[in-house]
Amino acid sequence: SGDTLFIMGCGRVFEGTMAQMHASLQKLTSLPDDTKIYCGHEYALRNTEFLLSIAPENEGIKERYKEFLALRQENLPTIPITIGEEKQTNLFLQAKTAEDFASLRKQRDRY
Repeated sequence: SGDTLFIMGCGRVFEGTMAQMHASLQKLTSLPDDTKIYCGHEYALRNTEFLLSIAPENEGIKERYKEFLALRQENLPTIPITIGEEKQTNLFLQAKTAEDFASLRKQRDRY
């Protein structure tokens, strides 16, 4: 997925627009749920901590955080993950509009 989709996050928008990044993420959500995602960096814990900071009541995000923490404590990767798993808890993929996405991305940039 290059620098577009990361586990529980997405890439920064250095080139192009927020709308273009949102559209790219939406294309990824059309893949079959069992499609494996191999992102370029191991950011799962930090991204999940951010999502918990804005959605602390989200049980799915809490569970994923526990899973990722256990993996990393064993020095195991969180990668790969499936697009189906990401669609359930990655709030960047759940953003309905480019404006919603941009707001979330800007919050993550400041986190």
